[in-house]
Amino acid sequence: MSGIELKSGTTLFASDPLSISSNEMINLEKNGYHYIDWVFDSIKDFFCQTERVQAKKELIIILNSESSIWEFRNAFHRLRELAMCNNTHFNVDSGVTHEVYSITDSSNNELFRHEIPLSMSNGTFSYQENNLHYMQQGDLTVGNHFEVSPQDFENIRTIRDSAIEVMQKQIDSYYGILCQEDDRVNEKILKHIDRTFNLSDDHDVKMKQRKQVAEAVVQVYEGLTHPLTILNLSKKRWEENRVFYEKQSKATLGVKNASSSETQTMGSGNTGSLRPRNIWGYVELSDERKDIHIAFPYTFAKKGSIAILIHEASHKFANTWDHCYISKQKQYAQLPAKYRIDNADTYAELMLKTPE
Repeated sequence: MSGIELKSGTTLFASDPLSISSNEMINLEKNGYHYIDWVFDSIKDFFCQTERVQAKKELIIILNSESSIWEFRNAFHRLRELAMCNNTHFNVDSGVTHEVYSITDSSNNELFRHEIPLSMSNGTFSYQENNLHYMQQGDLTVGNHFEVSPQDFENIRTIRDSAIEVMQKQIDSYYGILCQEDDRVNEKILKHIDRTFNLSDDHDVKMKQRKQVAEAVVQVYEGLTHPLTILNLSKKRWEENRVFYEKQSKATLGVKNASSSETQTMGSGNTGSLRPRNIWGYVELSDERKDIHIAFPYTFAKKGSIAILIHEASHKFANTWDHCYISKQKQYAQLPAKYRIDNADTYAELMLKTPE
């Protein structure tokens, strides 16, 4: 990516944005490292004391001219997440031809601004990186082992937009819980959280648990509403899990929603239908990028698709685990609150069930 200018006009360079060696520190100082301090001093109060070291690392990635577009976007998004209730000072404006990233101080003075051009007039472009094909439009990037079809892109965008729409109906209450603004919190949603996560009857413990849930929900919502990459299952996963159905045209498969008993007719065109066995999506937690993977050949029933994306997004953005799937009803019914708070399927259930 191109060099990034601070308001002072100084451009910073570094070779490793994640850790700074003594030699790199010398180089940073030669190129105006004190301006990183200047920017950080202007925004450090937006972060908890325990998050400031991580926040400064993300800022260095943002100001590093050698960071890829992916690294820049993700660092900006992580910095915005760390700011929590102060995230309005980290703005992304997705236009037709450019994405504009900016940071403001507590007085809303602009400290930093960077534009990423989109290469085509309609804002859509395709490229290859690390043996994968990508299509990008606005803040969504879709990747596959072979060329991404416009239909695949539209399917994934529809799933993502639907997941955001579902979460928007409740999200203000979760921000309210997190920021301790009781007037923003819907009482029905509090009861919904308590039931879904089987929270403690002890008041103080329950308040702490609600805040943990709210933090995870906000992280997932922020992750879905900002620059996001979604990939197909890897070739290895498809080889391990696929089943061929010897039909020349579409095959009818009954696939239960993650949140309902509806089924959906699906197919993958002239090559017959492929059904992943057990895996509809995953996140490689051992991978630094932690990209979300979803099985592309399918147009899932709407609620099933949303549940899968929220489930995987909770892995990526809230570091949840798969302690128990809701489909295993007997085991799930016995799952205590401390595991539900860290369980991906529980967040999908929370968002897709209507608070009563």
